[in-house]
Amino acid sequence: MKFGTRYVRLSCSLALLLTLSLFTTPLLAADISRYFPETGHTVAGKFLQYWQANGGLATYGYPITDAQAEVDPETGKTFTMQWFERNRMELHSENAGTKYEVLLGLLGKDLNRSRLATDPVFQKATKLNDASLPQDQQWYFNETGHNLRGGFLKYWQENGGVERLGIPISEELKETDPETGKTFTVQWFERARFEYHPENQKPYDILLGLLGKQIKNGPTSNKAPAATGNGGNSYSIEQAISDNAQLATLAFDGLGFLTGNTGTDSFLPPGKVADFFGFQYLRDVTQAGKGHSTDFVTNAANNVLYTLNDTQKAKLIALAKTQTSLVNDFAYKRFPLMVAFRRQLTGNIPTGSSGLSKSAVIQYSSDLYELDAKISIQRAELYAGIIKSLSSQQTAYLDNMLKGGFASWPALADQVDKKSLSHDEDVLVMSYASDILSWYGGNVEADTYFCPERQGDYFGGFYIKDAPAIGNAGYTIDESITGDKGQEFIDTLDSTQKPVITSIVNTQKPALTGIVSTRRAIATELRKALAGGTIDEASVITLSRSYGALDGEISYYYATAFAQVGKTLTATQKQKLMGIRDLDNYPCPDNKAYLYSDMINMPIVANTDFLFS
Repeated sequence: MKFGTRYVRLSCSLALLLTLSLFTTPLLAADISRYFPETGHTVAGKFLQYWQANGGLATYGYPITDAQAEVDPETGKTFTMQWFERNRMELHSENAGTKYEVLLGLLGKDLNRSRLATDPVFQKATKLNDASLPQDQQWYFNETGHNLRGGFLKYWQENGGVERLGIPISEELKETDPETGKTFTVQWFERARFEYHPENQKPYDILLGLLGKQIKNGPTSNKAPAATGNGGNSYSIEQAISDNAQLATLAFDGLGFLTGNTGTDSFLPPGKVADFFGFQYLRDVTQAGKGHSTDFVTNAANNVLYTLNDTQKAKLIALAKTQTSLVNDFAYKRFPLMVAFRRQLTGNIPTGSSGLSKSAVIQYSSDLYELDAKISIQRAELYAGIIKSLSSQQTAYLDNMLKGGFASWPALADQVDKKSLSHDEDVLVMSYASDILSWYGGNVEADTYFCPERQGDYFGGFYIKDAPAIGNAGYTIDESITGDKGQEFIDTLDSTQKPVITSIVNTQKPALTGIVSTRRAIATELRKALAGGTIDEASVITLSRSYGALDGEISYYYATAFAQVGKTLTATQKQKLMGIRDLDNYPCPDNKAYLYSDMINMPIVANTDFLFS
């Protein structure tokens, strides 16, 4: 049966500025309210009425926030919202007195914006005609080009249909639930994710995914344990994507961008390429902050190389010679984005353009990350082969390294003949060796982990952190620098500029949460090689393109917000920001740039007009 009703999201005829005073209006008055001790939050007024009348706990789960004013990432407008484990309720006062006064967030779309553009399973599909099913049990939605059949269709019909769940935006597929780590048959809808749980008795064999919890709090299950580094700082993926960590990161990047140049923007630690092997986690969880010492990679790599035999080391060298051009190509292809972002800041945009094109930035970043996928696959296959070939004596050596930590690693001399390697090849061999240690001792969650500043790395933040460490043996990067200088940056802004920066935290949240899920899926696929399986290369490439699209989206938010603030800075503010930067002894001339951490002449960048609308 063909479903012909077109769903159109109701929009405001008048933009309303919601303030905290709304929480005391009759719309959310406490005359009807319910406190949930399970999560410590209260649902009241229209939200409670809607929750009770439309499925309650089974459909929406428990509240995970109180009602508050937030920006809707779909429309850019501000509404009173409340988050639940499975969705987000929005109060639309412009629809008062109608059944559309409370609407549900489009969380399915929010979590899959890049996949909607790049993932084949989210593209329009052919209408299916399953002879084993009656026609009224298999529907096709022309609006999105997707099929809905069997148990999922029955659940959709019985639990609110378009109004509460939206229409399907994908076909059925197998996915790993980031909340539980288990794999289920799922299907995505505008407002929900259906999950088939054959282990449950009906009617609980079909459940809704915890999308609200996934976006608002990040995934919480099957995670690598948080560890404590220097000063008692706790490291976990939840900490990395937390609001506080992300605000510090984007503020720190804002400082880097508004006080730097294209050369400082280009600085990127080489370990940020193909970083699915747990080394960042190993660095961050190492006690006493030694993971951020300039000696950490050197000592880790030389000790791993010490225990490898000549055949194993030769394989690393051969891969380095193969990958040098690929890795450098990745770095050079970053420059068009950096140049375009600075054009947005200076106003040097194409005639007739309104500024950066979000879709063009996302597409370019997606293309770029396909190269990262190819690099990652090659590394995973080689690492797996070497790890599986380790003798008991070699594994014992690595086990002792992991158990004893940095303090137990002897400072060894070079373990490969560097005269036979170019500088770039040498850097790669050392990166490979340290990756082998972390991948051998890690797990999927360690591989998924990233530092808070890993995304949107085109704005010079890494230069501020790492410039004093270049060529400085034994130097340890201060772990508090991002938070401290980020806060100083925020404190320098006025009341108009500050919200432009702080609002990014919520705007980027769906993309950031999507990155966690995507990284986990890539890490899971790459680890198949360690288990003796075969990596699905097409899947890794598709996932990496999605990762790139999400990173491009975040980078677009950063670039446009930083440019907006930069154009309004006073001379006094600019002077103060340069003082906060405090890098007078580490200049980067305008005609210079960085190929990762090595200074080079500024490359010639082709016309970047295509990145503007």
